[in-house]
Amino acid sequence: MLMLRKIVFFLFVFVGLSLFAQQDYMVSSYVRGNFYNRGRISTESLRASDDLIFLNVHPNKDGSLSFEIPRAFQGKGVTTWEGLIKSVRAKVKGTKVKIRLGASSGEWKAMVADEAARTTFAKNIKTVLEKNKLDGIDLDFEWAENEKEYKDYSLAILKMREVLGNKYLFSVSLHPVCYKISKEAIEAVDFISLQCYGPSPVRFPIEKYCSDIQMVLEYG
Repeated sequence: MLMLRKIVFFLFVFVGLSLFAQQDYMVSSYVRGNFYNRGRISTESLRASDDLIFLNVHPNKDGSLSFEIPRAFQGKGVTTWEGLIKSVRAKVKGTKVKIRLGASSGEWKAMVADEAARTTFAKNIKTVLEKNKLDGIDLDFEWAENEKEYKDYSLAILKMREVLGNKYLFSVSLHPVCYKISKEAIEAVDFISLQCYGPSPVRFPIEKYCSDIQMVLEYG
């Protein structure tokens, strides 16, 4: 069964905050360069996180990588993804925060549908992690819409774990409308973040929040 320790419930305040219950809580935050350059992510928030995920890479259909370049704000700020990581590292120095790469969007559906591209993608991610001394990878691919896409995505998850081994922290981000990856893929990751927004009395009341979480847990 999908254990509670593998579920991460997401809250968002400028960056995505996620919690998962083991003996305590882990706070995982998405960091976007454009928000960072605008001063919308405080140093206090960065230092309070246990896990910082830099959503900077997008897969091409052949498994190669395209990187998101942060835009300067009023002539100031970092303008490379490497510079973004370096700047944040300086601010969290002395903490035990994990620094991870986040992959999203791009041509992910075409990539995961091709066996060779899946392998190339995983190897390219590993190279980036090694070169930049990062702690792992988070996949935020939205969304699989049919059985084949779930199967392809699951195979890509398995390939990523095969290539990375157990050295790196590996998570995937799913959603109450899109969570049915294979049981093997579930077991391959360290944890799963669930984009179950809220609770919010206006849009996502507590009843909906809890039922979405329970639905995913029952999937197993």
